[in-house]
Amino acid sequence: MTVVIVIVGLSLQIALYAESLQLRWLTAHWFKTTLPWIVAIGLTMSVMVGVVIETARLIGGPLLASIVLGTYQRPVREQLIVMFLDLADSTSLAEKLGELRVHDLITRFFFDIDEPIHDHGGSFLSYVGDEVIVTWAITDDPAPQCRGRQRSDVRIV
Repeated sequence: MTVVIVIVGLSLQIALYAESLQLRWLTAHWFKTTLPWIVAIGLTMSVMVGVVIETARLIGGPLLASIVLGTYQRPVREQLIVMFLDLADSTSLAEKLGELRVHDLITRFFFDIDEPIHDHGGSFLSYVGDEVIVTWAITDDPAPQCRGRQRSDVRIV
């Protein structure tokens, strides 16, 4: 990642300032002072964007927005549909497969259900061990539209 940032930084310097400075900026002093700043700023921005994206993916965009806006601590009465989704017999699976393989299975399971739940308007409230708590807002429409999908495309396995 650092190499990419350095290459992009150098490319932008050449593209933006090469003609006016006639490459006089490409000195040992530039490599000692300016280039480390470009790398540091690029890495910092990359980490910040990565943290925001992963946090939004983990807890959901609306919840992250309410935390950032400060509305998370103000209770609001809502009517929600709540689903508790728990993997059956995960303890016996852990004994048979081992902790690492079961942890990988649970992680892949949560990753696999993420998109379909979001596609159907659900939000993840909490992850508790091998259980996930999902909520849907109750709407006036008895058959909510799924984003880009027909009702017949939904399958329960």
